[in-house]
Amino acid sequence: LSEHDYYTIDSYCHEIGLEWTASVWDLPSLDRLAQFEPPFVKIPSAKLTDDALLNAAARSGSPVMLSTGMSTWDEVDHAVDLIEKYPGASLLHCHSSYPAEDRELCLSLIPRLKNRYGLPVGYSSHSVSPFPAIMAIAVGAQAVEFHVTLNRAAPGTDQAASQELAGETLICREAKRFGEIWGDGEKRVWLSEEPSRKKLRGK
Repeated sequence: LSEHDYYTIDSYCHEIGLEWTASVWDLPSLDRLAQFEPPFVKIPSAKLTDDALLNAAARSGSPVMLSTGMSTWDEVDHAVDLIEKYPGASLLHCHSSYPAEDRELCLSLIPRLKNRYGLPVGYSSHSVSPFPAIMAIAVGAQAVEFHVTLNRAAPGTDQAASQELAGETLICREAKRFGEIWGDGEKRVWLSEEPSRKKLRGK
């Protein structure tokens, strides 16, 4: 995207009351994004081992959200050492194939990343299905990122791993419902259960 494109995006997002950010792949891109004071800076998995970029992003004044796909524990350990001392640092569990196969998504890594680093952890989805993004919330993801397209059959690396409007709508709708569905963990007999209790148990 050009500098003009960034200003257009920024203007439109201000107009509709939406925060925005972008992934940065190099230092010039970070400098260009920083002038818009984004709520966070996304570092893609491909750049997890770029110490210069991680250090600059961490010092930019915006929190760093670091994607951890195609990385070893040692590589993630090192990257977290660079960013964790700065406010707002967070991680995204990710599988860096486009699209990612279900058997390789390993959503169980979300709580493991949380326990290992003590940082907020989200999920970056490259799945053809909208459901892994929803499942990620159930296992503790505090943010969900997914790609959006108008046509999954269009040429390009990300298209097949993106969600069309129906998938986007489903993820957003169910994410908003999750807090209510999850509940408070208290076991109780709900008022709405009383008729069934009386009918089926007699009391």
